[in-house]
Amino acid sequence: MGTEDIPQRPERPLGVTALTIWDGVMVGVVPAIRSGIIIANTSNQESISILTLCLATGIPIAIVSAAFGTFRGNDRARLSLLVLLTIYFSLNAFQSVILLVSSDLIPEEQLSSVWRIITAIISVGINLWYFLRPKTIAFFRKPIEQNN
Repeated sequence: MGTEDIPQRPERPLGVTALTIWDGVMVGVVPAIRSGIIIANTSNQESISILTLCLATGIPIAIVSAAFGTFRGNDRARLSLLVLLTIYFSLNAFQSVILLVSSDLIPEEQLSSVWRIITAIISVGINLWYFLRPKTIAFFRKPIEQNN
């Protein structure tokens, strides 16, 4: 069996590059830094639960790691990225729904909460659609060319 018989991995699709950079920076790095600043500015009287700390910083850091692996062509990282993004955006949308239902928000805050819900749905939809397309999956599933 010659090397001609082995299907070769296609070039990294532009969408993989764009989405992994976007997800890594805007959904990973920026929220992790924002959470770190909030935690650093929290006084000793205000307690931060371990669960809150893990969710606020852990998930974005995990998203950065999964986005990097996805960028490099790792199929498990791609699946991890999709799961982490779904969890992250679901939690954000849930928080916005709770705010809308349980508090007296001014119209600007209501609009902001609705916008966060819409953004979460669109973001998850775009990532799931793109990373589950057969052409995109081919990039992750075909072997890397080996130079012998």
